[in-house]
Amino acid sequence: MKRVLILATFASLLALSTGCGSQYSSIRKNEDGTYVITRVKQGFIRMYGSTYLCTAQGEALNCKEIDSL
Repeated sequence: MKRVLILATFASLLALSTGCGSQYSSIRKNEDGTYVITRVKQGFIRMYGSTYLCTAQGEALNCKEIDSL
């Protein structure tokens, strides 16, 4: 019974700690109408980010990755 409890606890902790969260930490509008967006992701072991250059097309943004860590 203890073995099952330990295994269930370990599996729960592993499932909760492996999620990848991401957030947009910065959105800046340039003079030419483009936007620079910074996205930060958190993985299991490390954090990394990307920078995108976006142009507005109607109500949508067309983004291209310009830098990544």
